[in-house]
Amino acid sequence: MLYHDILLFAHFIGLAMGIGVGITNMVIARMIGAAATPDAASALRSLPPILSRISMAGLVVLVISGLLLLFYWGFAITDFWFWLKILGVAGMIGVAYLMYQAQEKIRAGDQTAAAQMRQLGPAMGGLGLLVTLLSVFSFH
Repeated sequence: MLYHDILLFAHFIGLAMGIGVGITNMVIARMIGAAATPDAASALRSLPPILSRISMAGLVVLVISGLLLLFYWGFAITDFWFWLKILGVAGMIGVAYLMYQAQEKIRAGDQTAAAQMRQLGPAMGGLGLLVTLLSVFSFH
């Protein structure tokens, strides 16, 4: 039972890391647009790449702990809602990859990718919330 509880805890922490960073990046994007000085905007622009590493680590924890939980439960909870949840997680992985690519472009000097990041942040946050809702239906 302790093994299950530790895995479930890790799973929730991974989800919180992903959703938290997605929401935080949305706020930072708005703050960059409203920054009073170019120095303030520059300082804020340095945060999303750092935070994205936290989000990616959370996504890795989420996927690994999810797979381990699935094996622990013996695939007993694989209903319709569960597979919708998995589809949402796959979407989160895809958005995370697109965010990584956009950050690499920004790092190389392509500032047009910043507009893409402003779209991907809310997408990640929305998918995270959707996955959470689907988890409630799946595990209820």
